[in-house]
Amino acid sequence: MLSYAQNTSYPWLDELIDTEDCCYNQRVDVYDYHGVHKFIFVANDENCSSFSEGYTGSLYYQDGRLWCNNRPDLDCRRWYKISYESTIYE
Repeated sequence: MLSYAQNTSYPWLDELIDTEDCCYNQRVDVYDYHGVHKFIFVANDENCSSFSEGYTGSLYYQDGRLWCNNRPDLDCRRWYKISYESTIYE
């Protein structure tokens, strides 16, 4: 398990991950879509206010484009039917 986003296949994560404040990046998981596309889910910390309001994380495409924000009525991972592959930051 990596302690920070460096040394992964997703260098854009270095700009996104704040190791000092984990409210918006408690965990980073890689998801697969039909063996062709990778998505990165950046999970919010459940102890932060954004989580309790239903904003539990954000989904990014493999190139770093924001794809979807979870909200109370939408879980991006379920919506796109992607499969968990691995955790790259925790």
